[in-house]
Amino acid sequence: MDSYEGNRSDPLSLHKYLYCAADPVNNTDPSGNMTLAAQVPTFGTMSALAGLSLPSLASAKATAVTLTLAIAAGASLSGSTEAAQEQAAIQAAEMTLAGAGTSVFNELAKARQIWRTRNGNSRIPKFVPVPGFLLPTVAQHVGTAQLVHGMTLTRANLRQGAKNRYQVLKGKGSAGPSRSWDEYPFFSSAQGGKPNASVMPVPKEENWLQGGIIAGAYLLEKIQPGDDYVVIVTP
Repeated sequence: MDSYEGNRSDPLSLHKYLYCAADPVNNTDPSGNMTLAAQVPTFGTMSALAGLSLPSLASAKATAVTLTLAIAAGASLSGSTEAAQEQAAIQAAEMTLAGAGTSVFNELAKARQIWRTRNGNSRIPKFVPVPGFLLPTVAQHVGTAQLVHGMTLTRANLRQGAKNRYQVLKGKGSAGPSRSWDEYPFFSSAQGGKPNASVMPVPKEENWLQGGIIAGAYLLEKIQPGDDYVVIVTP
């Protein structure tokens, strides 16, 4: 039985035993909790790659690089929308997490348990996890930056997120070979884009995966623009 409660705006997701919204040709469900649509032409190749048995975390990260390159190529070929690219990022993240023996859903469960351990039976907020075992450089950056900026953020709309990203990276240039700039608070948050935001270079595949995990958590936790959430680094 599906452990995900589903989304009332998507009736097919409420069915506890339905696989891929009854359309496995055009959809995939790597985590067992959320149907993802094939949005870019490279997804067939991506699905075949991600379907391989991944014996180690190193293999999962290697697959992440392949998947993210496929997304970039597919997006440029198809001229896909921002929503389609976000869906692609979610799918790449879920596939890579599945190869490492977990999922966004499982990492959210870890985040809730960490919250309960720290805060007892207080109100459980919405979460965005940062898996430390898969994103060690990003997790270290987020954990350090939270000492200044805190753990609670508010989701921004897409336009504000793009503006935040531009403001934070303006004048920074390249992050270096195979690296990209990571910022906290996230650029997709209302707290992002400020002059005192923490920015550091991280491995490119970690940054891609973090973007997909954040987008997946927004979807699973039903975090809409204006909603607060707590960022928790999971082990």
